[in-house]
Amino acid sequence: MNTDGSKAPGKVARQVARQGLLLLSGMLVLVIGATGVAEAGPDKITSATLVPIRTPAEPIPAEALLDIAIPPMNDGLDLTDEDDTVFPEVRIAETIYFSNQLA
Repeated sequence: MNTDGSKAPGKVARQVARQGLLLLSGMLVLVIGATGVAEAGPDKITSATLVPIRTPAEPIPAEALLDIAIPPMNDGLDLTDEDDTVFPEVRIAETIYFSNQLA
C-alpha cells in the first residue's frame, strides 16, 4: 500500500498509454479530414447557371450534314463468368438500343 499518497506505478502507466492512444486517434482523425478521404461522396450541385442554346438562324442544308453509322456496341458477354446473373438477350437488346439512341 502506498502511504505517500502517490498513484501506483501500473495505474500511471495505463493512464499515460490511454492518453497517448487518444492523442494518436485525434491526430489520425485530423489527417483523414485534412486529406479529404472522409469526403468520398459524390459532389453536389449547389447552383446552376443557365446557358442559352446557340441555334442557327436558318436550317442546315442536308448536304452539309455528316452521314455516320454507329455499329452495335460490344455486349460484354465474353467478360462474364458462369456464376454471373446475366441475361444475354437483354445485353444484346441493350447494345442495339443504345446504338440507335446515339445515331
